[in-house]
Amino acid sequence: VPQGPSTVDGVDFAVYLAGRCKPVGYDIADDVERVFDLRESRAVESEFEARVLGSGTAVSGTPVSAAHALGMMENALGDAYAGVGTIHLSPLTATILLGDQLIVQVGGKFFTHLGTKVVIGTGYDSTAMYGTGDVTIYRSTKVNVESPGMDTNTVNVLVERAYVVAGDCVSLRLAVPPPTQQSSGG
Repeated sequence: VPQGPSTVDGVDFAVYLAGRCKPVGYDIADDVERVFDLRESRAVESEFEARVLGSGTAVSGTPVSAAHALGMMENALGDAYAGVGTIHLSPLTATILLGDQLIVQVGGKFFTHLGTKVVIGTGYDSTAMYGTGDVTIYRSTKVNVESPGMDTNTVNVLVERAYVVAGDCVSLRLAVPPPTQQSSGG
């Protein structure tokens, strides 16, 4: 009897942001760190999508709507994964599914009505939906490096953090059709 996932799809990478400014009464380091904190999750999602999710197994079939895509992904996850799956999608797709009341928010987290976890992120392609097993994220402490640009009289700042992101057992992908325009009756 297997005791855990047979495979793990994961990647290691660094997320970084750099800034440069003339140091006249201005703390560029704080600004670069603030922007890094605001955009860090987008960079992690984008990298995980590019290196793992985007090359996942295609779910067979062609959905006719975001709702249909959600049902197909839940079905595919149920076939391929023994635990509670995770669906990754963009804010565009999430807005459509929330409007149709097909995903719900519980305690600050999103789920389908069947209990599948839903991760909404701006780093995911708005025309795709992805399915994985549990996702584990390891991250290092944030590193801030400042160096003077002597030749340009500037301060250069680099903020970075190392990541390992892994999804166990399964990685699925599915194209989501664009929303259709609905006309009012008449």
